[in-house]
Amino acid sequence: MIGGSGARRPLRIGSRLTGSVALAGGATAFVLDVTANQIGALGQRVSWTFTVLCTAGAVAMWALAHREPPMPEIVERRSLTDRSPLVGREDAIDETVRKARAHRCVLVRGPRGIGTSAVAIEALLSLVPAPGQRHWVDAFGQDEREIRLSVLRTLGLPVAHAGDGSADLIANRLHNSGEALLIDNVTDPGQVRWLARPISKAYVIVAGDLGPDDLRGVAEASVGGLTPGEGLELFCNPYGLVPVPGFRRRWRRLRRPHRRPPPPNTIEERVAAEPGPAAELARNYLLLPRVVKEAGRVFDANPDLPVSELLGLLRQSAPSELSDRFRDVFRSLLAGVPKEGRRLLALMTIVPYAAYEVTALAALAGWPVARADACLSDLAARTLVHRGPGGVRLSEQAGALGLDTGRRSRARARRRLFTYYAELAAEHADRLGTERYAEARTWFAASDAVLKRLTREDDPTDEIVAIADALEVWYAQEGRNPEREAVARTLVELETEPAASVGHLRLAAMARTRGDADTAAGHLHQATALMPPRGLPQWHTEAALQSLHRDDLPAARDDIERCIAARPPGDARGRIGDEINLGVVATREGEGAYGVEPSEPEKHRAESLERAYRHFIQALDLAEDIGEISGQAHAREMIGVVLARQQRTQAALREWQAAGELWARIGDEAGRRRCDRHRATAHA
Repeated sequence: MIGGSGARRPLRIGSRLTGSVALAGGATAFVLDVTANQIGALGQRVSWTFTVLCTAGAVAMWALAHREPPMPEIVERRSLTDRSPLVGREDAIDETVRKARAHRCVLVRGPRGIGTSAVAIEALLSLVPAPGQRHWVDAFGQDEREIRLSVLRTLGLPVAHAGDGSADLIANRLHNSGEALLIDNVTDPGQVRWLARPISKAYVIVAGDLGPDDLRGVAEASVGGLTPGEGLELFCNPYGLVPVPGFRRRWRRLRRPHRRPPPPNTIEERVAAEPGPAAELARNYLLLPRVVKEAGRVFDANPDLPVSELLGLLRQSAPSELSDRFRDVFRSLLAGVPKEGRRLLALMTIVPYAAYEVTALAALAGWPVARADACLSDLAARTLVHRGPGGVRLSEQAGALGLDTGRRSRARARRRLFTYYAELAAEHADRLGTERYAEARTWFAASDAVLKRLTREDDPTDEIVAIADALEVWYAQEGRNPEREAVARTLVELETEPAASVGHLRLAAMARTRGDADTAAGHLHQATALMPPRGLPQWHTEAALQSLHRDDLPAARDDIERCIAARPPGDARGRIGDEINLGVVATREGEGAYGVEPSEPEKHRAESLERAYRHFIQALDLAEDIGEISGQAHAREMIGVVLARQQRTQAALREWQAAGELWARIGDEAGRRRCDRHRATAHA
C-alpha cells in the first residue's frame, strides 16, 4: 500500500494459484510417467512433453504474478519531482515544446505548486529522447554562484571556471550538441539571468515562480490552475497510480473469496457519496496540483474523514493563501501520525533546511537506519516529508506545524547529526589524496549544499570546525576560492578563539596567494592574538610562508621548526607537509641564497640542494608509508626540481613523469599539467 487505507496496489495474480498449477502439473506428470512404463516409448514422450508444458505454464504465471504495470520514466540527475501521470497539462507541455523549438530558450512560469516543474520535465523528455543528452539542475535554495557550480558539474565542466566566464563556457559546451538543460525551481531571475539565452541546436529551459518579463527577451509558457473536473480527478488519484491492465481484471475471478477485500471508504467512494461538497471543494480549493495531491494523500490516509468535514475544516481556517488553509487541515489531522514520526518531524525542524540522506536522519534521531527508513516512508505517504534521489527534506506544511521537542533532546540530536557529517567529511577529505578520490568527490558533490548550511550554524563548534576543515580540502582541490573564503570567514565568526585563529590563517593564505601582502599580514596578526598558548601548527606554517614571500629564509626555517614542535604526535600528513616546506626553503637557499651571504657560493648551493633532496625523500617515504598519493606526487615533483637544478635532467624527467602519473591517479589535472610543463621546459 502506497499511502493510507484508500491506496490500492495494482492487482497481482495470486502466488497460490501459480503453486497449484505447478503442483498439479508435477502430480499429473508423475502419474503419466508411471503409466508410460507400461505403454512404452510413446508414453514416455507424452509424459515428458506434458511436464515441460506444465513447467513453462507455471513459470509464465509466476512472471505475470510478479509483473508490475509500466511506471513512468524517472528523469536522470537528482530531482525531487515525481513523474506521476499529469492531469490537465497537455496544452502547457505542447506550448513549452513548441516555443523551445522555435526560440531555443523558454521560461515555464507559474506560482509554486502549479506544476511548472512537471510541465518542464515532460517538455524536456519530449525535446530530447536520449537520456544522456538531457540535464536537470535544481535551483531550490541556491544562489547564482551555486547554480553556476551545479550546471558546470552537471555538464562535466571544471567548476574552477564558475566566475563570469562560465556562461560562455556552458554555451560552448551545449552549442550544436542537441542537448537540453533544465534549471528547475527558480524563484529569482538573478539566479538564471546569466544563462537565459538561446544556444544554437540546444535547449535551455527555466522553470519556476517568476513574473512576466522577469527574463526579458526569453519566450514564456505560462501554467494555469486546474479546472474543477481536473482537480477532482487528481484529488481521487493523488499517487498517480497507473490503471490496472485489462488482462489482470480478467484474472480477478480466479482469486479466492477469502482474500482481503478492497479497503473501504476510498476517495472515489467518499466523493461520489457527497457530490455537492465535492463540487464546492473542487471549485474553491482544488486548484494547485501540488496542494491537490497533498490534500488527496492526507484524505486517503484518513478513511473516516468525509468530504463535508474536510470542507468544513477549510472554511474554518483563516482566510489566507490556499496552502496555508490546507496547513491548518494538516495540523488538525496530525494526530494520526505515530509518536516516533512526530518526534522525527520535530527534530527535522531544528536543523538547517536541506535534503538529507536517510542515514543522516537516522543519526539525528539516534535510531537504526531500518527504523528511520520505515518511519520516513510513512511520513512521505502522509506528504509530511518529500523523498527523492537527492535525499529527504521536510515539506513546507510540516515545517509550519510548530512541532517542538525538549531543549536537551534538541541539543543531543543536533550534535549527533553534526558528528555524523563531521566524521564522514573528514573521512572523504582524506580519500581525496588517494586512489579513492572518485568516491570522495561524488560524496562531496552530493553533500556540498548540506555541509555549507551546517557550517553557517553556531553550535556545536567542534563539529563545525571539522566540517570546515574538510570543505577547505575539497574547495582547494576544486579551485573554488570564493567558497574557501566564505568557510574561513565562518570560522572567524565563531566565538571560540582557536577556530577564529584558523579562519584568519586561511584568509591570510588566500590574501598572500592573491598578492595582497598587507591583508595577509593583518589576518596573520589577528590570528596571533587569538592563538591558544600551546600554538597552532597552521599558524607557524602560514608565518613561514609569509617569511618566504618576504625572502626571509632563516625566519621561514625557524617557523617550520616551531610548526614541527607544535604538531601533535601521529600527524603523518602534517609531517609530510613540513618536510616538503623545509625542502622548499632549502631549494630557495640554493637558488639565490636569499637572506644569507655564504663565503663559498657554489659549495653552499650544492649543500642546500642536497639538503632539499633529503627533505623531499623523507616526505616521499612518509607518504608511501601511509599511502598518501598526493604527498607522493608533490614530493616526486619537487625531487625533479632539485635534480634539474643539479643538472641531472634525465633523472628529473623520470621523477616528473612519475609525479604526473600520480597526480592523474587522484584526478588532479592541475598537478599533472604542471609536471608536463616541467618536462617541456627541461626538453627545451
